[in-house]
Amino acid sequence: MIKYLNQTTHLLPGWTGYNQLLQHHSILQKSAIHYLPVIEASPTEYSTVNMILTNSVKLANQLQLESMVVVFDQAIHAKAQIIRWKDPALTSKLVIRLGEFHTMMSYLGILGKHFGIAGFQDIVVEAGIVAVASINGVISGKHYNRAMQAHKLMFKPPERLRFKAFVDSLAEEEGECVTSLIKRLQDSFHSQTDFADVLGSECVDELAVKYD
Repeated sequence: MIKYLNQTTHLLPGWTGYNQLLQHHSILQKSAIHYLPVIEASPTEYSTVNMILTNSVKLANQLQLESMVVVFDQAIHAKAQIIRWKDPALTSKLVIRLGEFHTMMSYLGILGKHFGIAGFQDIVVEAGIVAVASINGVISGKHYNRAMQAHKLMFKPPERLRFKAFVDSLAEEEGECVTSLIKRLQDSFHSQTDFADVLGSECVDELAVKYD
């Protein structure tokens, strides 16, 4: 939204940079990281996966936890779920999740399959965003970084056009109010305190409700 107006003396970052700047002064909670004993066996064998789950339950009991989250990659996740469903002790104690990386790869694959034949691949190739040799990896989600960049870039133009149509549909006074608000957001962006104040104002909330 703050990129709607081009009247700014500051360069405005993309989605990732935007969130990094907003969280620049945030203090993250300290994590305690410990390594568990290595299991010298193939991680894709059912016996190995079962041992991991059993050890996780023992560890949860030692730490007096009601439940424990266990994260697997795509190759092991399905096998872990099969074992967990058959054992009530594992079912009640463990929450098995697919890792964020493989979750995003699956989601990118869904987006690619949904929009690929609708002109997505033609646009990103002709625009020079993705090379012809890499387009299949982007569509399938296997080329994670390239796929993320392509989808982010493809999201921006339609959203800007949508927001412009929204502003144009407003009455003249409301349109000027929205333009003024965006200008305030742009001017205060590099001042974290001022930007947070503007972003948390009632004007932004009202605009979000109308735009949604």
